Amino acid sequence: MVSERALVERILRLTRMPNDDSALVRTSSKLLAASSDIAFSSTHSPKGISHYYMGWRSAASNLSDLAATGAQPLAFLLSLGLPSNNSKKLSQQIVKGALDACKQHGTAYAGGDVKRAKELVLAGFALGELKGKGMKRSNARAGDVVCIAGSIGDAACGFHALSKNKKTPVRLLNAFLKPRALLKQGAMVAKATKRAACMDVSDGLLFTCSEIARLSKVRIDLESLSIPISPEAHTYAASNSLPFNRLVNWGEDYSLVFSMGVRDFEKLYKKAGLVCIGFASKGRGLYLDGKKLNAKGYDAFKNSI
Repeated sequence: MVSERALVERILRLTRMPNDDSALVRTSSKLLAASSDIAFSSTHSPKGISHYYMGWRSAASNLSDLAATGAQPLAFLLSLGLPSNNSKKLSQQIVKGALDACKQHGTAYAGGDVKRAKELVLAGFALGELKGKGMKRSNARAGDVVCIAGSIGDAACGFHALSKNKKTPVRLLNAFLKPRALLKQGAMVAKATKRAACMDVSDGLLFTCSEIARLSKVRIDLESLSIPISPEAHTYAASNSLPFNRLVNWGEDYSLVFSMGVRDFEKLYKKAGLVCIGFASKGRGLYLDGKKLNAKGYDAFKNSI
C-alpha cells in the first residue's frame, strides 16, 4: 500500500503546489491561508472518546495549521459524515465541541455540511489571514536556530492515560482532548521576521524537524536535553515506562517548530516563549545528539490512534 507521504508528494507534483501546513492564496488586497483536515472514527479517535472532544480536536488541528503559516483565523467549517444510528445527538455533541474550540481561539464557526456515512467522519476547513509574509516549511537556512513554542509529550501521555484508564494531571488529558493552536506565537514570528520556517507538531517532533530539513535542503541537529518536556509528562512517562522516543515521535502536541536567524531568535524568544532545541547547517538530514535519524512520523494509511 502506498504511504500517505508518497501519495501527498504525487498530488503536489501534479498540482505544482508547495508542501506546507496551509495553502496561501493571494487576493487583490489580502494574503489568505486555507487548511483542511479529515478524521475517521476508526483511525483517528480512541474508543470511548466523547464526540464533544472529537469536534474540538477537529477545529484545533485545522487552526494549528493556520498558526504554522502565521495566519490569524477568520472562520472554521466542519462537514460531517454520520452513521444512521443516533445521528442527531452525535452531530450536536460534535458541533458543540467545535464551537467551543472556535470561541477559545477567537474565530467564527461558520457551518458546514452533513451526509450519511458508514462511519463517523469529520472534515474540517479553516480560513485565515496573514498580516506579514507566510512561513513555509522550506524556509530554513544554514546557520539558523531551530526552536519550539510549546512542549512535547503531553498529548502522548494524556492518550496513554485515557487508553489505560489511568489517573493523570489535567494538563496531560487536555493536551490530547482539548489541544490549543498556538496562533499568537505563529503570527508573532511571521510578522517579526523576514524569513522563518515553521511546521506544527501533529505527527511527532522528529518527523516535523525531518520535514523542515528535507524541504529546506539543510541539516538539522537536535539536542535531546533541550527538548521541552513538561514536569507532568516527565513524571507520568517515568511512572508508566514510556520511553523518550514515544514522547518525541507520537505527535498531537500542536506545538510549533521554527527555524530562524540567530538575531531573530534573540529578539523573539522571550516574547514568543521560544526554546532553542538545535541548529541548521549545510548538509542534509536530521540528527539527534549526533546520530542520524530516519523519522517517519504518523501515517494515516498505516497507523491508527
